[in-house]
Amino acid sequence: MTTIGVYADEGASTWCVTCVIQSLSELLPSANIKPITAADIRPDLRAEYRCIVFPGGRDKPYQEHLAGLRNRSIKDYVESGGRYLGICAGAYYGCSEIVFCEGDETMEIKEKRELGFFRGCGRGPVFGDFDYQSERGALIVRVRNDRSEEQEVYFNGGCYFTPESEATQFTVLRRYCSDNSRDGARDNSHDGTVNGRCEGRLAVVGMEVGKGRAVLSGVHPEIGSADLTGSTSISYTSPSFDTERNKILTDILTFLDLHH
Repeated sequence: MTTIGVYADEGASTWCVTCVIQSLSELLPSANIKPITAADIRPDLRAEYRCIVFPGGRDKPYQEHLAGLRNRSIKDYVESGGRYLGICAGAYYGCSEIVFCEGDETMEIKEKRELGFFRGCGRGPVFGDFDYQSERGALIVRVRNDRSEEQEVYFNGGCYFTPESEATQFTVLRRYCSDNSRDGARDNSHDGTVNGRCEGRLAVVGMEVGKGRAVLSGVHPEIGSADLTGSTSISYTSPSFDTERNKILTDILTFLDLHH
Protein backbone atom coordinates (compact mmCIF):
# COMPACT_ATOMS: atom_id res chain seq x y z
CA MET A 1 0.00 0.00 0.00
CA THR A 2 1.18 3.51 -0.85
CA THR A 3 1.70 5.62 2.27
CA ILE A 4 1.69 9.41 2.07
CA GLY A 5 2.73 11.57 5.01
CA VAL A 6 1.19 15.03 5.40
CA TYR A 7 3.24 17.35 7.60
CA ALA A 8 0.99 18.51 10.44
CA ASP A 9 3.47 19.99 12.89
CA GLU A 10 4.05 23.65 13.80
CA GLY A 11 3.64 25.92 10.79
CA ALA A 12 1.11 23.72 9.03
CA SER A 13 -2.44 25.08 8.82
CA THR A 14 -4.85 22.59 10.41
CA TRP A 15 -7.42 23.45 7.74
CA CYS A 16 -4.93 22.86 4.92
CA VAL A 17 -3.83 19.55 6.44
CA THR A 18 -7.44 18.40 6.60
CA CYS A 19 -8.11 19.45 3.00
CA VAL A 20 -4.96 17.73 1.72
CA ILE A 21 -5.81 14.46 3.44
CA GLN A 22 -9.41 14.58 2.21
CA SER A 23 -8.57 15.44 -1.41
CA LEU A 24 -5.76 12.90 -1.70
CA SER A 25 -7.98 10.23 -0.13
CA GLU A 26 -10.60 10.88 -2.81
CA LEU A 27 -8.12 10.70 -5.71
CA LEU A 28 -5.98 7.91 -4.23
CA PRO A 29 -8.54 5.72 -2.41
CA SER A 30 -6.14 2.82 -1.89
CA ALA A 31 -3.42 4.97 -0.30
CA ASN A 32 -2.74 5.28 3.40
CA ILE A 33 -2.62 9.03 4.02
CA LYS A 34 -1.69 10.18 7.49
CA PRO A 35 -0.35 13.22 9.37
CA ILE A 36 3.31 13.30 10.36
CA THR A 37 5.39 15.50 12.66
CA ALA A 38 8.97 16.72 12.77
CA ALA A 39 9.84 13.63 14.82
CA ASP A 40 8.86 11.46 11.84
CA ILE A 41 11.39 13.17 9.55
CA ARG A 42 14.20 10.62 9.88
CA PRO A 43 16.86 9.19 7.57
CA ASP A 44 14.68 6.10 6.91
CA LEU A 45 11.72 8.01 5.37
CA ARG A 46 11.77 5.91 2.21
CA ALA A 47 11.13 2.74 4.17
CA GLU A 48 7.61 3.98 4.97
CA TYR A 49 6.55 6.88 2.73
CA ARG A 50 6.04 7.06 -1.01
CA CYS A 51 5.41 10.81 -0.76
CA ILE A 52 5.53 13.55 1.85
CA VAL A 53 3.36 16.67 1.60
CA PHE A 54 4.10 20.06 3.12
CA PRO A 55 0.82 22.00 3.11
CA GLY A 56 -0.12 25.65 3.43
CA GLY A 57 0.55 27.58 6.61
CA ARG A 58 3.82 29.28 7.56
CA ASP A 59 7.21 28.55 6.08
CA LYS A 60 9.25 30.02 8.95
CA PRO A 61 8.30 27.37 11.54
CA TYR A 62 9.11 24.67 8.98
CA GLN A 63 12.61 26.09 8.75
CA GLU A 64 12.96 26.55 12.50
CA HIS A 65 12.01 22.96 13.32
CA LEU A 66 13.60 21.13 10.41
CA ALA A 67 16.82 23.05 9.66
CA GLY A 68 19.91 20.91 9.44
CA LEU A 69 19.59 17.15 9.84
CA ARG A 70 15.85 16.87 9.19
CA ASN A 71 16.07 18.90 5.98
CA ARG A 72 19.00 16.72 4.98
CA SER A 73 16.81 13.67 5.57
CA ILE A 74 14.10 15.16 3.31
CA LYS A 75 16.61 15.91 0.54
CA ASP A 76 18.18 12.44 0.79
CA TYR A 77 14.71 10.87 0.78
CA VAL A 78 13.70 12.61 -2.46
CA GLU A 79 17.07 12.13 -4.17
CA SER A 80 16.88 8.41 -3.46
CA GLY A 81 13.44 8.05 -5.07
CA GLY A 82 10.92 9.68 -2.76
CA ARG A 83 8.32 12.29 -3.65
CA TYR A 84 7.75 15.79 -2.22
CA LEU A 85 4.64 17.92 -2.73
CA GLY A 86 4.76 21.48 -1.42
CA ILE A 87 1.63 23.63 -1.46
CA CYS A 88 1.78 27.38 -0.73
CA ALA A 89 4.01 27.54 2.39
CA GLY A 90 5.36 24.11 1.46
CA ALA A 91 6.12 25.44 -2.02
CA TYR A 92 8.05 28.42 -0.72
CA TYR A 93 9.89 25.99 1.53
CA GLY A 94 10.94 23.81 -1.41
CA CYS A 95 12.71 26.67 -3.22
CA SER A 96 16.33 27.65 -2.69
CA GLU A 97 15.24 31.20 -1.84
CA ILE A 98 12.09 32.85 -0.53
CA VAL A 99 10.91 36.45 -0.88
CA PHE A 100 7.64 37.05 0.94
CA CYS A 101 5.80 40.34 1.52
CA GLU A 102 8.81 42.36 0.39
CA GLY A 103 8.73 45.85 1.86
CA ASP A 104 6.36 44.98 4.72
CA GLU A 105 8.10 45.80 7.98
CA THR A 106 6.28 43.13 9.99
CA MET A 107 5.98 40.23 7.53
CA GLU A 108 8.89 40.48 5.07
CA ILE A 109 10.96 37.31 4.65
CA LYS A 110 14.01 37.27 2.37
CA GLU A 111 15.97 34.14 3.16
CA LYS A 112 17.67 31.09 1.73
CA ARG A 113 16.14 27.65 2.19
CA GLU A 114 17.89 24.30 2.43
CA LEU A 115 15.76 21.95 0.32
CA GLY A 116 16.26 23.79 -2.96
CA PHE A 117 14.20 21.41 -5.10
CA PHE A 118 13.46 24.42 -7.30
CA ARG A 119 16.72 26.21 -7.98
CA GLY A 120 15.37 29.71 -7.75
CA CYS A 121 13.03 31.96 -5.82
CA GLY A 122 9.49 31.53 -4.55
CA ARG A 123 8.19 35.11 -4.56
CA GLY A 124 4.85 36.28 -3.28
CA PRO A 125 2.14 36.79 -2.48
CA VAL A 126 1.18 37.12 -6.13
CA PHE A 127 -2.21 38.69 -5.39
CA GLY A 128 -4.09 40.55 -2.73
CA ASP A 129 -3.49 41.78 0.79
CA PHE A 130 -2.28 38.79 2.75
CA ASP A 131 -3.10 38.47 6.44
CA TYR A 132 -2.03 35.54 8.64
CA GLN A 133 -4.96 36.11 11.01
CA SER A 134 -7.76 36.07 8.43
CA GLU A 135 -8.78 35.00 4.94
CA ARG A 136 -8.69 38.63 3.74
CA GLY A 137 -6.31 37.80 0.90
CA ALA A 138 -8.14 34.64 -0.20
CA LEU A 139 -9.18 34.58 -3.86
CA ILE A 140 -10.30 32.32 -6.67
CA VAL A 141 -7.73 32.70 -9.48
CA ARG A 142 -7.22 31.18 -12.89
CA VAL A 143 -4.26 29.12 -14.05
CA ARG A 144 -3.57 27.37 -17.34
CA ASN A 145 -1.66 24.36 -18.59
CA ASP A 146 0.53 24.09 -21.68
CA ARG A 147 -2.56 23.39 -23.81
CA SER A 148 -4.03 26.77 -22.73
CA GLU A 149 -6.78 25.01 -20.78
CA GLU A 150 -7.76 27.18 -17.83
CA GLN A 151 -8.89 26.16 -14.36
CA GLU A 152 -10.11 28.05 -11.32
CA VAL A 153 -8.42 27.34 -8.01
CA TYR A 154 -8.19 28.72 -4.48
CA PHE A 155 -5.33 31.10 -3.70
CA ASN A 156 -4.16 32.73 -0.47
CA GLY A 157 -0.68 34.19 -0.16
CA GLY A 158 1.00 31.88 -2.66
CA CYS A 159 4.06 32.46 -4.78
CA TYR A 160 5.27 32.39 -8.33
CA PHE A 161 8.61 30.84 -9.23
CA THR A 162 11.61 32.51 -10.83
CA PRO A 163 14.54 30.23 -11.80
CA GLU A 164 18.00 31.33 -10.73
CA SER A 165 19.35 30.78 -14.26
CA GLU A 166 18.37 29.56 -17.71
CA ALA A 167 20.06 26.28 -16.83
CA THR A 168 17.51 25.52 -14.08
CA GLN A 169 15.64 22.33 -15.01
CA PHE A 170 11.90 22.06 -14.30
CA THR A 171 8.56 21.19 -15.86
CA VAL A 172 5.81 23.80 -15.97
CA LEU A 173 2.54 22.27 -14.78
CA ARG A 174 0.54 25.51 -14.52
CA ARG A 175 0.97 29.23 -15.19
CA TYR A 176 -1.04 32.11 -13.80
CA CYS A 177 -3.50 33.68 -16.24
CA SER A 178 -3.90 37.39 -16.82
CA ASP A 179 -7.65 37.31 -16.16
CA ASN A 180 -7.58 37.13 -12.37
CA SER A 181 -9.56 40.26 -11.60
CA ARG A 182 -12.97 38.83 -10.64
CA ASP A 183 -12.38 39.65 -6.97
CA GLY A 184 -10.62 42.94 -7.66
CA ALA A 185 -7.32 41.56 -6.46
CA ARG A 186 -4.20 43.64 -6.57
CA ASP A 187 -1.54 41.84 -8.61
CA ASN A 188 1.72 41.99 -6.68
CA SER A 189 3.78 40.10 -9.24
CA HIS A 190 5.04 43.23 -11.03
CA ASP A 191 5.68 46.21 -8.77
CA GLY A 192 2.28 45.89 -7.07
CA THR A 193 0.42 47.46 -9.98
CA VAL A 194 -2.62 46.39 -11.95
CA ASN A 195 -4.08 42.98 -12.70
CA GLY A 196 -2.73 41.19 -15.73
CA ARG A 197 1.00 41.50 -15.03
CA CYS A 198 1.04 37.94 -13.65
CA GLU A 199 0.36 36.50 -17.12
CA GLY A 200 2.61 33.53 -17.72
CA ARG A 201 4.19 33.54 -14.26
CA LEU A 202 4.98 30.03 -13.01
CA ALA A 203 2.25 28.78 -10.64
CA VAL A 204 3.04 25.05 -10.37
CA VAL A 205 6.39 23.47 -11.22
CA GLY A 206 7.74 19.93 -11.14
CA MET A 207 11.35 18.83 -10.81
CA GLU A 208 13.27 15.60 -11.14
CA VAL A 209 15.52 15.40 -8.09
CA GLY A 210 18.02 12.56 -8.36
CA LYS A 211 15.87 9.42 -8.52
CA GLY A 212 12.87 11.23 -7.06
CA ARG A 213 10.50 14.04 -7.92
CA ALA A 214 9.12 17.20 -6.34
CA VAL A 215 6.18 19.46 -7.20
CA LEU A 216 5.71 22.96 -5.81
CA SER A 217 2.35 24.73 -6.12
CA GLY A 218 1.65 28.38 -5.38
CA VAL A 219 -2.10 27.65 -5.52
CA HIS A 220 -4.32 25.32 -3.47
CA PRO A 221 -5.87 22.58 -5.66
CA GLU A 222 -6.62 20.52 -2.55
CA ILE A 223 -9.27 23.00 -1.37
CA GLY A 224 -12.74 22.29 -2.74
CA SER A 225 -15.96 24.26 -2.89
CA ALA A 226 -17.33 22.49 0.19
CA ASP A 227 -14.22 23.51 2.14
CA LEU A 228 -14.87 27.17 1.32
CA THR A 229 -18.43 27.21 2.63
CA GLY A 230 -18.40 29.08 5.91
CA SER A 231 -14.60 28.98 6.09
CA THR A 232 -13.65 31.96 3.96
CA SER A 233 -15.02 35.23 2.66
CA ILE A 234 -15.27 33.80 -0.86
CA SER A 235 -18.85 33.83 -2.06
CA TYR A 236 -18.36 32.60 -5.62
CA THR A 237 -17.12 29.44 -7.27
CA SER A 238 -18.14 28.23 -10.70
CA PRO A 239 -20.20 25.02 -11.02
CA SER A 240 -17.11 23.34 -12.49
CA PHE A 241 -14.76 24.53 -9.72
CA ASP A 242 -14.16 21.10 -8.17
CA THR A 243 -13.69 19.43 -11.54
CA GLU A 244 -11.16 22.09 -12.54
CA ARG A 245 -9.12 22.07 -9.33
CA ASN A 246 -9.06 18.25 -9.40
CA LYS A 247 -7.54 18.43 -12.90
CA ILE A 248 -4.66 20.39 -11.42
CA LEU A 249 -4.24 17.97 -8.54
CA THR A 250 -4.43 14.97 -10.87
CA ASP A 251 -1.70 16.42 -13.09
CA ILE A 252 0.44 16.96 -10.00
CA LEU A 253 -0.07 13.38 -8.83
CA THR A 254 0.65 12.07 -12.32
CA PHE A 255 3.95 13.95 -12.42
CA LEU A 256 4.79 12.46 -9.04
CA ASP A 257 3.90 9.02 -10.42
CA LEU A 258 1.21 8.56 -7.78
CA HIS A 259 -1.85 8.64 -10.08
CA HIS A 260 -2.30 6.38 -13.13
